[in-house]
Amino acid sequence: YRISPWAKYVTREGDNVNYDWTHWDPEHPYKFKHSKPKKPKGPRIYESHVGISSYEGKIASYKHFTCNVLPRIKDLGYNCIQLMAIMEHAYYASFGY
Repeated sequence: YRISPWAKYVTREGDNVNYDWTHWDPEHPYKFKHSKPKKPKGPRIYESHVGISSYEGKIASYKHFTCNVLPRIKDLGYNCIQLMAIMEHAYYASFGY
């Protein structure tokens, strides 16, 4: 069971270990009272896993990551990426550790 990496809000019922993606689309978008803070000059590290970067719930490719995820990471203001476990391994959920 996977949640989309594009999920902006997740909830969990009671003692359930699974979280569910909640799509929230208000009639009137929130209007911010203050401007966005300036981006820091130091490193901002985004940790990502290429294989679970697809919103389709399947194992993603490097091409998918390059075309769909990297631009979003850049737009968010990150300037460093830490890729998690890029080697193949027998048990997918372990990330190879």
